[in-house]
Amino acid sequence: MTLTRKALSGQDNLEKVLGQLESGNSLDTFKLKINQIKRDLSQLDASNKPMPELINSTNLLRSNEFLTKSSEKKTELLNAYESYFRELEGVLKKIQTGLGTLKSTKRKIRKTKKKTVKRKKTRTRKKSKKKKPSKGRR
Repeated sequence: MTLTRKALSGQDNLEKVLGQLESGNSLDTFKLKINQIKRDLSQLDASNKPMPELINSTNLLRSNEFLTKSSEKKTELLNAYESYFRELEGVLKKIQTGLGTLKSTKRKIRKTKKKTVKRKKTRTRKKSKKKKPSKGRR
C-alpha cells in the first residue's frame, strides 16, 4: 500500500513539473518578440540606402536617424534575449527539481520493494521451517 502511495506521489510531482512547463507560454511569447524585432531591424537596414538625388548632408541626417533607430531596436533585441534566457533558466531549474524529486522517489520505491521482498522471504522461510518438522513427525 505504501509503495502505491509513493509511486503516486512521484507521478504527481512529475505532473506538477510538466504542468508548470506547459503553462509557461512565455518562451513562445519571447520568441515571437525576438523575431518581430529582427524583422524591424531588417526593414530599417533596407531603408538606410542613400538616395543620390539628395545632398550629402541630408543623407547624413538620414543615416544618423537610422543609426539611432537601429541602436534602439538592438537594445530592445538584447533585452528580449535576456528575458528569454532568464525564462529558459527558470524552466531548466524546474526540470532539475522535478528530476531530483523523481530520482528520490524512485530510490524510496526500490527500498520499499526490497524490504517487502525480504519480509516475504522471511515469512516463507518461517512457514517452510515450521512445515518441515511436521512432515518429519508423520
